Amino acid sequence: MREPSKLLLCVALVGCTFSVDDDVAVDSELIAFSPMYSAFDGTHDYAVTPNVPSAAPSSKDEDPVMASSLVWEIDGAYVKRKKLIDPPAAIQLTTKKVGVTTVAVTGRTLSGRAIRGESKLFISKANESEWEEGEERYTNGPMVVDRLPATEVNGVFCAPDLALEIPKPSACGACHNATSELTIEQTPTQTAGYSNDELIKLFAKGERPGDEFKSAFLRSAPMPICIYREFHTWEMSDELKRGIVWKLRSIAPKVEERY
Repeated sequence: MREPSKLLLCVALVGCTFSVDDDVAVDSELIAFSPMYSAFDGTHDYAVTPNVPSAAPSSKDEDPVMASSLVWEIDGAYVKRKKLIDPPAAIQLTTKKVGVTTVAVTGRTLSGRAIRGESKLFISKANESEWEEGEERYTNGPMVVDRLPATEVNGVFCAPDLALEIPKPSACGACHNATSELTIEQTPTQTAGYSNDELIKLFAKGERPGDEFKSAFLRSAPMPICIYREFHTWEMSDELKRGIVWKLRSIAPKVEERY
């Protein structure tokens, strides 16, 4: 964990893990994701799973956060909270209205340091008719089955075993499912760190936002960009693009072992 800035701070909550006299280390990267994005339409459930990677059993942090010490702070006007066992050191928040709120967490590291993190949660207003259009595209459509020879781009051959014929328009769920060997799933546990515009660039234009994916799995086993663009360059209306965003936001959060 990087060396965070420090200030005297404690939120007066029942079960607070430190006192007002403690020197609290503030880490802007304590919560995954920061910021977070979700939606609300009054009909479907939209949820996110903020978590503390440093407190997970798999953490390699030299001074990890103790999961038992975590105290989450939320605004009940914006989200409804559910306690989670998996992913570790996480909670599930289901949106209750449109707006921007702050999710915070406090705790202690193994060495006894008091630690605090915050993440903004941006909740967009989703459109139900667009959601229906996104649901149709996500669920129904041709399957991806036919394999093609390797593609050459600027003298570089792109993974022949991943070079697939992509029927237009394919169903998103044809690849993004629990049994696929090609992709991660697309629940908010994997996608809540991307804004609406970033998601659209990912699935419609084949563009990675920034230098790397926020998914640990895709960073460790990246798809060649030429193949990625072939998979995710789609002709669709703006309404359908937004509809797929709302559909992705409304998938029930789920832990993926490869993530």
